Amino acid sequence: MSPLEDRDVQLYLESLRNALRGLPTDEQDDILQEIGAHIRDRAESSDFSLPAVLGALGKPEEIANQYRESAILDHARASISPVRLLHALWIFARRGLWGVFALLFAVFGYLASTGLIITALVKLAFPAHVGLWLGANHFLLGFTSSPPPYATEKLGAWYTPVAGVTGFLLLSLTILGSRSLLGHMHQWRNGTFRSEGSVPVSSIGNQQ
Repeated sequence: MSPLEDRDVQLYLESLRNALRGLPTDEQDDILQEIGAHIRDRAESSDFSLPAVLGALGKPEEIANQYRESAILDHARASISPVRLLHALWIFARRGLWGVFALLFAVFGYLASTGLIITALVKLAFPAHVGLWLGANHFLLGFTSSPPPYATEKLGAWYTPVAGVTGFLLLSLTILGSRSLLGHMHQWRNGTFRSEGSVPVSSIGNQQ
């Protein structure tokens, strides 16, 4: 590689480091080392020119965005935080319709489980206003300021343990299901889910 080409590589890597701000320094160093080695290996091959290699990689901002989103996904897969999981699923949702359904699954699961747990606790303070009412034309689950007059509350004091256990089970299922769905996101890192206009590092070499 000529001195001029080596200077172009350094400028590219400097731009990439600036775009990677926000990630831990050690992660930035690993990424730059990986990308730099890849560029030099391809540029030293007789089949690839430096402009072709850099063009296949894409803009530094696009690569940084891929790595940043990949880090979010990896951290979420090891987390039970609703904020992290929903953030990662939002990224998933931008990849297609299946991702939208995955996000809706998580949102519904969190809302339903949280509602059950909260009403289980509220039942202790307001037993007459929380329960499961069933009647000829009535179905009501949870809290109400005025219980329906033509329906019967079916659970009574059992509402708290039933709703509490059901809520925690649903919450656990939502967390496990969300983490399982995020497991498919490793395909994004291998090039299945591609940011528009960018090419994952692993796929360079199949393109000019």
